[in-house]
Amino acid sequence: MNRGFLWDIMNIGQGTDMESPLQTKGRHKSDINLFIQEVTVEKITADKTLDARGLSCPMPSVKTALALEAMGSGQVLLVLTDDPVSKKDLPIWAEATGNTLLGVTEEDSTISIYLRKG
Repeated sequence: MNRGFLWDIMNIGQGTDMESPLQTKGRHKSDINLFIQEVTVEKITADKTLDARGLSCPMPSVKTALALEAMGSGQVLLVLTDDPVSKKDLPIWAEATGNTLLGVTEEDSTISIYLRKG
């Protein structure tokens, strides 16, 4: 079973009751803005997969930007990479550009990064 982590960014204190579609039942809101929850990533369905394995920084980020540009708002992109820098860079870049990091998993040398286009 492929397990990973889901970053669920909450808009707590922003006057919204919007919940993440992957939110777990029975979770209570608190004053924290970010929490990490272990989830089964098989629940995330990608609309498109970008295979960036074999590419080194900055190419996985460049190809991710181009792929998301061609996608519709709300669609999910799965980025496959073996570049350890992308594991840190892509989540930061995604949030900075209005996209949402849904999850990151690692299996052998492949890092899978799930992004939702903003």
